[in-house]
Amino acid sequence: MPPRKSKRRRRTNKRRNAYGHLNLAKRKSVPRISPRNNASPFDLTRIGAQDIAFTDNVLNQSYRYEAICPYYKHELPKRCHSLKDWSARKLVEALFSNQNDELKSCESNRWLSYLIDTCPVSDSWTIWKRVWHYILLSERDTPAVFSIFYSKFGSNSSFYCHHIPSLRAHISARSTNEDRTSYITMNCLSRRHRFETLYANVHMPSLVNDLNRYRLLAPDYLVLLNLSGIDLSKSYHYLTSLSSLCFLNVSGCNIDSASLMSIFMAMKASKLQKLSCIVLNDNPGLDYFNEKTEIPSQIQYLEMSANGDGGSHVSSFISIANAGFAGLADSLKLQYLLKRHLVQIPGLHEQLLLDYRLIDQMYNPTADIADKCIIPWLKRSQVHRVRGVKSYIRKYTKRAKRSTGARSSSSSLNDSESLKRRKVTRVNFKKFFDM
Repeated sequence: MPPRKSKRRRRTNKRRNAYGHLNLAKRKSVPRISPRNNASPFDLTRIGAQDIAFTDNVLNQSYRYEAICPYYKHELPKRCHSLKDWSARKLVEALFSNQNDELKSCESNRWLSYLIDTCPVSDSWTIWKRVWHYILLSERDTPAVFSIFYSKFGSNSSFYCHHIPSLRAHISARSTNEDRTSYITMNCLSRRHRFETLYANVHMPSLVNDLNRYRLLAPDYLVLLNLSGIDLSKSYHYLTSLSSLCFLNVSGCNIDSASLMSIFMAMKASKLQKLSCIVLNDNPGLDYFNEKTEIPSQIQYLEMSANGDGGSHVSSFISIANAGFAGLADSLKLQYLLKRHLVQIPGLHEQLLLDYRLIDQMYNPTADIADKCIIPWLKRSQVHRVRGVKSYIRKYTKRAKRSTGARSSSSSLNDSESLKRRKVTRVNFKKFFDM
C-alpha cells in the first residue's frame, strides 16, 4: 500500500494552482498612446470640445438695505423741554444703541413693535410721536423702522415721514448727513413724502415685495422709482408687479423695444394701473415710436432722447418745451407737470409717496461706515445737465387746461355780475337826510 500524502503538501498544491487560469506570466502589456506633438496630455479638444471659451460673470451679493441707517452719527440736542421729551430720548437711545450692527437692529425693531402694541394708552400716538421725532432727529429712521411706525400710526393726520429742520437748526453745529437733509428739504412735496436712496446691488424681487407690502397699510399710496444707470436688461420684468408705480425713470438702463413693449403689454393686462409718467433717456437699443405703436392710454407724460422724431409720430402725443424742468429731480418734475395741468394725478399731496432711487454703485460691506451713508445721498444730490431730450404729453391734457381756463374765466364773469348786483347807489349827505 503506497504511503499517504500529507495534508500540508496538498494545500500548497491547491494554492499554487488557484490563479493558474489567469496566465499572468504570458499577459501582454497594453501599449501607451503618446499625445500629439501640438497637444498636452490634458488637452480638452481630445474629448470633442471644439470651442472651450467661456465668459465669467461677476455676481454681486445683495445687501440688507432695510437695516442701514441714513447716517452713522446719532446726535441729539442737549436740551430737553420736559420730562416727556427726556423719557422719549432715553427710550430711543436704549432701543437703538447698537443699530449700526445689522444683526442687533432686527432685535431692536422687534422690541419696538412689541412696546407699541402693548402700550396701555388708547391714543398712543400722543406718546410715540415724541419718540418718532427723536428717531428722525437722530437719523435712525431705517426703512424697517419707518415701516413699523407707518403701520401703527400712518392713519393719523399729524404723521410725517421726515424731519425738515428750520434754517436756524440747519446751520447748527450738530453733525448730520448734510446731503440728505438738504435734498429732502428742497424736493419734499408733502409731509407724507418718503425718500430712500439705495445701492445698485439690491435684490429687485425683494424691493418690489417690500414696496407692495404697503398696500395693506395705505391702499392709495404711490411710488416714484428712479433706476437711471442700472442695467435692467434681465430684470425689467420685475417692475410689472409693482402695482402702485406712478413715475418710472429708466434712463440709461439698457431698455430695448422688446422690454418696453412687454411693459406696455403688462399695462394693458391691468397691471401698473397707476403708471402715468415714463422717462426713457439714453437707451440706444430703444427704437423710436412709429404710427403703429400703441401706447397705453394711462401714460400722460413721455420723455426720451431727441435722436430722431421719436414720439412725434404718435398721434396721441404732442411735444412741449421742457427747458424749465428737464434737469429737475423726479418729484419736482412731477410737481411742475401737475401745477400746469399737464398731468392729472388726483390726491397726490394727501397720499403716501415713496420716492426710491438706486445709484449706479455697488454696496461694499468692508468700506468705511461714513462712506456707506454719505455716498448714496451725495450722488443723488448731484445736478446733471440734461441735453437733447424731448418731452411729450397727451393731447387731452391740453384740453383739460383749456377747460380749466374756461371755468376760471366763467367764474370770474359770475363774480363780476354778482358784484354789479350788489352795487349800492351813492347818495350825498343832504339827500340822505332829506335836507
